[in-house]
Amino acid sequence: MSSPSIAAGSGRVPVAAYARTSEDFRKGDAHGVNNQHRINEKSAREQGCVIVARYTDNGRNASKPGCSRPAFDRLLLDLRRGAIDGGMPLGGVVCVADDRLYRRVEDFARFIEALTCHPGRIHVDQSGVRNPYTKEGLLKAVLSLEAAVAETEIRTQRVRNWHWSRAMDGMPHSGPRPFGLRTTESPSARSRPSWCARPSRIASGVCRSMPLHVSGTGWA
Repeated sequence: MSSPSIAAGSGRVPVAAYARTSEDFRKGDAHGVNNQHRINEKSAREQGCVIVARYTDNGRNASKPGCSRPAFDRLLLDLRRGAIDGGMPLGGVVCVADDRLYRRVEDFARFIEALTCHPGRIHVDQSGVRNPYTKEGLLKAVLSLEAAVAETEIRTQRVRNWHWSRAMDGMPHSGPRPFGLRTTESPSARSRPSWCARPSRIASGVCRSMPLHVSGTGWA
């Protein structure tokens, strides 16, 4: 493998950092991707690299086909053209784990092709530096892909089992009780004040009055 590109004036290999989370709807503060980038900084520094560009897909699923990941697509574009905006060359990629980059065969193939389309690049993670051009480096990437695919399949089956069990119990799969679904009345429901029943009496009165209104008799 050729020697990696060296960032001008730093003596370090310029790399791109990538971070991704599948969801961020609970807090919405991007803490997951921020933590990943913090780890990326540490990994790059320990391996003699400097991060020159950060790519972040927050709340972006990588398991389902057709899911958009704009930052991942931009990373591949910059890797293929060999540099980021401004002309700084990219000597590799740093990421906390392979499954942040890819969880599907198609994305794996796209990433490896983009990373190795120029000579002398490296792949950095928390375990060290990987040579993506060698059989050993590629094998490690393939094993990571297999683990990610297996994890996705296990998680999918677990969700299916949960939905099936809920359906067998006659319960909705999630969220609030669907309209019209009757539930067993609880003691608290039996002790509700009388005004809780007014909407049903009003609705019944309107329904009884409808034939009179249609016939022209009126609402009285």
